[in-house]
Amino acid sequence: YLQRDDPHMQFNFNAIAQGYTCDYIAEKFNAKGIKNYLIEVGGEVYCKGVNSKGEKWKIGIDKPIDGNNVPGEEMECALLISDKGLVTSGNYRKFYIKEGKKYSHTIDPISGYPVSHSLLCATVIANDATTADALATYFMVIGLEEAKKYLDANPNLQALLIYEENGKIKTFYTDKLEIINFDK
Repeated sequence: YLQRDDPHMQFNFNAIAQGYTCDYIAEKFNAKGIKNYLIEVGGEVYCKGVNSKGEKWKIGIDKPIDGNNVPGEEMECALLISDKGLVTSGNYRKFYIKEGKKYSHTIDPISGYPVSHSLLCATVIANDATTADALATYFMVIGLEEAKKYLDANPNLQALLIYEENGKIKTFYTDKLEIINFDK
């Protein structure tokens, strides 16, 4: 139950809506006994079982570079998953530039201002897409070092964090992540 006293206040569940939708559809598929599927809603993914070749699902991760606005056009790597949700959040497609400074669409809820740190995108793999969706957004708020600390404290999660350091793009990923790197 939610109640708002201020008529100007609005609730926005965008940080988990697409992940939740994937999970909802997955529940319906499971109830019908479907064993192998991949659901994608706005880039958020939940998959179960294997693909038509009998292999884990291969999910491409876009390079988090400004101007890479077409999903799948410029890929960083691919991740292999099954029976999991996978979500990427980033600041390379939704931003604006004012007076030469780039402002992210991700807002720090403490300061009320756009986040400003080195993390370009966070991909999270969790047992469900709703959790992956929420955590990917959370990581974009807290930044690279705090996201690493969270992952250390939660070894059941898998993640790929792509960040900028000294003008170069670098990656951090958890140990259990099944990653296919593309030639750079």
